[in-house]
Amino acid sequence: MSPPPPAPPWPRPSRLWLWAGLALFPLSILLAPALYRLLLDLGWVDATDVKGGDPFGKVLRRCLLLPIAVLVLGWLRPWREVDLVGMGLKGPAARPRAGLLAFAVTLACLLALLAAHVGLGWLRVEVNEPGSRVFFRLGKTLLSGLVIACLEEWIFRAWLPLRLARRLSVAAAGLVAALLYAGLHAFRATHLKDAVEPSVAGAWSALGTWIGTLFDPAAFGPAFVGLLLFGLLLAAAYRRARTLWVSIGIHAASIWVLFAYGGFTEREPTPAWAGTKVLYDGPLGWTLLLAALWLVRRSPVRPGASLP
Repeated sequence: MSPPPPAPPWPRPSRLWLWAGLALFPLSILLAPALYRLLLDLGWVDATDVKGGDPFGKVLRRCLLLPIAVLVLGWLRPWREVDLVGMGLKGPAARPRAGLLAFAVTLACLLALLAAHVGLGWLRVEVNEPGSRVFFRLGKTLLSGLVIACLEEWIFRAWLPLRLARRLSVAAAGLVAALLYAGLHAFRATHLKDAVEPSVAGAWSALGTWIGTLFDPAAFGPAFVGLLLFGLLLAAAYRRARTLWVSIGIHAASIWVLFAYGGFTEREPTPAWAGTKVLYDGPLGWTLLLAALWLVRRSPVRPGASLP
């Protein structure tokens, strides 16, 4: 039997896009205050609305996404290394119904988790918005969940482990991808405890706070554990199902619940060990994630897309 043909060489990234992305990092910080003031003038940002974190911090975080997008999409160009067929999103391995089932099961599990929080007295169901506003919130958060889930699953479950597996074992590549996925969540406006001055100095201060949060076990440790378990669960689901539809379904349902449920509940004072409103930074959330990870890892591997 003749040996298989050699794999085609990996495409070389463009240095022009690399330097463009690196240059955009300081430029984004310089432009963030001006963009924030413009959004204030247009009425698109409310300086007094601190739900979800500091308003300037949210604008700054979105500005920093631009250089990251340039580096990923322009320099690395992940679509050249993994396509829709390779991810099991298209072709014989694609099973969109499996993704819908994963979405429904995840939704049921998270609603049960919320019910447990209500039963323990940590949450109180309360709707103070008109019906039109409720449906708008549900639609907006569902759309956000689908978009974020598709992008993050493409990068962190399909492309990044494949690229890392060129130098690491498959297990190590999946773990590193999950660690990076969890660590990036330290860069959130909710981690800016104090109001951030909408200036270049304030932007640098916010960036320093985010970096400090990443290495602060007290501030970010519980959430990091939950996000790491969630990343490992998504990776295991993808590898067992051999289609990214399943991990997208789990991810989208999780984001939808986390983004939406605050509009229908009020959080009561909870024990320090119980975690916060993100749900995955406490023992109940960890237990649910560990149980789901155990069940997924025990499931058989389905035939489908070729994974490393």
